[in-house]
Amino acid sequence: MAVSLRSSIAKRRSHLNAALGIRQSKEFILIFFCILFSVVIAVVSFVVDYKFDCETYWFTRSGALIALSGALLEYSKLMKLWASSKQNEQSLESVSTRIKKGNGVGLKEVAEESVQTRDFAIRIYNVLTNKDKVDVYAFIMAISGTLIWAYGDIPFIFGWL
Repeated sequence: MAVSLRSSIAKRRSHLNAALGIRQSKEFILIFFCILFSVVIAVVSFVVDYKFDCETYWFTRSGALIALSGALLEYSKLMKLWASSKQNEQSLESVSTRIKKGNGVGLKEVAEESVQTRDFAIRIYNVLTNKDKVDVYAFIMAISGTLIWAYGDIPFIFGWL
């Protein structure tokens, strides 16, 4: 019974991640944290500005944090690519190590390294141009944060609220 329940929960979680287009649980946690943080900070700061008549305008300042959360999402995507590429590069033997071992450097190895460098450039290009759910969330958060940051004090200044 317990094994069946665990497998059922695991299947539901994988179906949810597949439906959201999220492949790894770390991505899901980061997206969830950034969105939750942004919503909570915006709501709390809006309530504080609405309830207390102060000219500090915390809601406007929360826009900067929301935009920063969007930037964090995009940055995490690029850092994941760099980490995997660094790990691949560290697994390769350096030219100086090959020379010390007496293997030398051949034209074939230089050509293979050139192909790997080209493939890395193509992967960077694909990551930057192919948009996924993380990019959409990051874009929405950056734009909404910027708008709140720029215009969030106007309803309070003109007394619309």
